Amino acid sequence: MALQIINENPGEDIQIYTDGSRNEENQSGSGIYIKTPREVKKIKLRNPDNCSVFRSELLAIEAGLKTILNENNYGTVWILSDSRSSIQHLKDWNNVGDRTGISILKLLRHIGVDHEVHLQWIPSHAYIYGNEVTDDLVKQGTAEPLCSAPSLTFDEIYSIRKNKDLKTWRVPLSHDWYKRSSPGGSIGLACDRADQTAVSRFLSGHLRSCSFSHGNKVFPVCAKCGVASASPEHILSCLRLSRETFETDPLLALDFLRNILILKSHIIESERKTETEFSAHEVKNSSNDCGNDGIFQGEIFKWNKKEPNQAVRTQKQNIILLLLGLNNPKIGSKAEAEDA
Repeated sequence: MALQIINENPGEDIQIYTDGSRNEENQSGSGIYIKTPREVKKIKLRNPDNCSVFRSELLAIEAGLKTILNENNYGTVWILSDSRSSIQHLKDWNNVGDRTGISILKLLRHIGVDHEVHLQWIPSHAYIYGNEVTDDLVKQGTAEPLCSAPSLTFDEIYSIRKNKDLKTWRVPLSHDWYKRSSPGGSIGLACDRADQTAVSRFLSGHLRSCSFSHGNKVFPVCAKCGVASASPEHILSCLRLSRETFETDPLLALDFLRNILILKSHIIESERKTETEFSAHEVKNSSNDCGNDGIFQGEIFKWNKKEPNQAVRTQKQNIILLLLGLNNPKIGSKAEAEDA
């Protein structure tokens, strides 16, 4: 319908295209493209900083109406804007209380004495020539220097204060308690989604092994010590870490836990290979010495599972076992290694 009105508009009518915008630096501007029966006018405005897009749209409509006050011999006035909120705001004229809105209503009443005035919404980015021109004028107006510092409206001041308060509230304080209690703390970490989820679950205590019974969190028994429940605090204490360390530098603690799991799996895999090779070697020697004594061969396998070869333990494995609290000179059984 909007395109039909534009295409069928008589040549004696006036078309006023308006637009307003604001960039990331809170610099706002307005653009007006006016097509009269005799000429075309282009106007760009630099609005005050922190001016809302809604008010920039209203300022563009106000400037367009002021420009045609001295025009003569024209028919209907068409105000074409892609801001539906501005048109709805002026339509509800009984509740208009802002200075710019009241000024527009006065201009509409003055022009409406001799001419019809229509406010028509048009779609944005629909390749309408007048709207495309206003988009360029808005960008040029935003880049213009600010000549004066007009006062902001109450709603704009309230919005500025609200945004500052939100930014202050979202920035946690330096204490460790604020770091673990502030919302979205793990999202700000420079890591992938999986690590962010792991840190968030660990800090909140919602581990995958956690269950609820009668409204209370229940953790399984620690596989390392077999005494206490495997809560996040107990896991850190078993690994000689503190909760403060995990909260102040979560990525370092997470990397430490990941390395422990990797080295632990390597140790278990190395013991399995050594156990298999050593058992096969003993079985071969025993079969040469004792014949086909199946009972003796079975005892060798049982003995090797209980006492793996200690000669293959590397210095790196000794360090990680020391961190895990396994200070005995022997690694222990395969089941104990897996529990650790």
